[in-house]
Amino acid sequence: DLKYIATSEEALPLVTTFKGVFSVQLEVPSQGVLGEALCCSVLVRNHSVLFQELAIAAANTEAFLFAGYKSSVASVLPFSTCRISFQLVPIVVGHVTLPHILISSKRWDKDLTHECPTRIFVKPSIPTNFQSQPPPPLCI
Repeated sequence: DLKYIATSEEALPLVTTFKGVFSVQLEVPSQGVLGEALCCSVLVRNHSVLFQELAIAAANTEAFLFAGYKSSVASVLPFSTCRISFQLVPIVVGHVTLPHILISSKRWDKDLTHECPTRIFVKPSIPTNFQSQPPPPLCI
């Protein structure tokens, strides 16, 4: 039963917003097997009209060995996506934190990523003498 309503208007300053120049997505498997290589990919999307060059590196870790390069330089065209893949070999069993991926822009001389630890589960490998063998062919 309110009969009186008070209103007031205030002019707000203009605020300019923009979408980030890059977006980064990490693709990793949910689990691995001890001693077997697994592929981790970094997808970097360039949202700007400028050609970008990025330096990408994986930090050292005691839980994985690297099979191949652990750092790379990537060129990303305007409005396109670049995929960089790393081969990691787990050497520790259990829930393991993946190495941090460090990405820096050469144009802006700035690091792009924040620390986002990702964990996967590494299963022990099956000894070769206990692996299941296919059944022998049936003789008719």
